[in-house]
Amino acid sequence: MAFIRIVRPQLLTIGVYDAVTAELGLEREHPPGLISHAAGEVGGVFQIVEIWEAEEYALRFDRERLVPAIEAVTGTPPPGDAPTAGYLLHSLITP
Repeated sequence: MAFIRIVRPQLLTIGVYDAVTAELGLEREHPPGLISHAAGEVGGVFQIVEIWEAEEYALRFDRERLVPAIEAVTGTPPPGDAPTAGYLLHSLITP
């Protein structure tokens, strides 16, 4: 069953997001299990919304690719757990 995750990293800027995304190469190499990825700013807070085939894919991506990419860009590990909402989807319709 598909899993949605909405992350609101507290200190994330668009510049750091773009640099981490470039480091990850998401546009040319999609992580296993990723269905959709979107990001934008709402009310001054940057948010990332992802849909995965299963939560395990998201956790593996974080561990194996995201944390090392953040460290490569910022020189430090991520500053702790970002506020996150995640849940299994009842329904997912894609064109």
